[in-house]
Amino acid sequence: MVAAPETPDEVTRKKDFIDSVVERSGLKKKDVKPAVEAALAQLAEELTEGHELVVPPLGKIKINRVKDTPNGKVVITRIRLTTPTITIDENSVDSPLAEPAE
Repeated sequence: MVAAPETPDEVTRKKDFIDSVVERSGLKKKDVKPAVEAALAQLAEELTEGHELVVPPLGKIKINRVKDTPNGKVVITRIRLTTPTITIDENSVDSPLAEPAE
């Protein structure tokens, strides 16, 4: 088991996250930003209500503890990351499909 570092080497801010989604999806930022913000708000709401989440390809998010603080709630979770799916296109050597002549 690999232990997580005490402090992350790099922090991804919401703006950077949205920019990454824009780049990955090829959609316009004005279309992506409200959808990402709505999804993050919904995730936060589900977690604060104590719901366990299964959201592929992220994985399974299970709440271990919840602590009320003056500034809000601290929700301690366990996230089981899903193993990424390998996408094979029709030009790949590893393609499981036979050639049309075979």
